Amino acid sequence: MDARVDHPCPAGCGESVPWDRLACPGDWARLPATIKAEVWRSWQHRHDDPDSHRAALAVAAGWFDQHPTGASP
Repeated sequence: MDARVDHPCPAGCGESVPWDRLACPGDWARLPATIKAEVWRSWQHRHDDPDSHRAALAVAAGWFDQHPTGASP
């Protein structure tokens, strides 16, 4: 199975996201800078430390769950 396929944005906006991106541009911009920095850092080292990258993705997914697209702040 080829893992390089588009996936739905984890924020629930309905956008299709390329395999090498976490979220659509609008929802990526909504993530706090600290979460984005950790996702990016862990992406760069995902081959050496896949658990760290999975953990960073889980934190981002949790943030999106708590701050859905279109919700009031």
